[in-house]
Amino acid sequence: MAARIKICGITSLEQALKLAAFGADYLGFIVDYRESPRSLNLTELLEVVPQLKLAYPGVKCVGVFVDSDPEFVSDVLGDIPFDVIQLHGNESPEYCASFLGQVEVWKAILIVGGGDIAKARQYRPFVNKILFDAGRGGGEKIDFSLLKGEEVDVIAGGLAPTDIEEITRTLNPKIIDLNSKVEISPGIKDLSLLEKLFQSL
Repeated sequence: MAARIKICGITSLEQALKLAAFGADYLGFIVDYRESPRSLNLTELLEVVPQLKLAYPGVKCVGVFVDSDPEFVSDVLGDIPFDVIQLHGNESPEYCASFLGQVEVWKAILIVGGGDIAKARQYRPFVNKILFDAGRGGGEKIDFSLLKGEEVDVIAGGLAPTDIEEITRTLNPKIIDLNSKVEISPGIKDLSLLEKLFQSL
């Protein structure tokens, strides 16, 4: 089965609707993380995610959290219809597991060496999916050789449309996560590029 495509760092309803129309499987929204230029606060999320889900109920909306207080995450889930939470900080396995059953849980693990693969394996019993990443929206790319032989749920980190064929052939991931390499500027997606990508897929 071909990998599903996630576009992360969505910052507007207009872009979200267009990407859903193009055929994106997952759209990611960075929740109240001020270090990211792609972050949205709760007011902004309320203006985007419910309308997106109403127009395209099949698209999966991913809330990206970085070391957020678990009560804050629970409050957000009460207001915003996220299908998935992506935990992108130093959250413990127990923290991740506390949301299982309430929402699909992904844990992002930064991969810079072989030891990080062992860390990822420790999280598997506590989450639905592991996301292998190389950074937090900075354009870094994983050394794919580190992941050979691993089950790859989600792969992210500096990936461009031109990488998709190689990633699919060598790693056979379930989901490919694109962000900084499909942008005109941080948070502004290159819709022309993405339209061509989804047409080619």
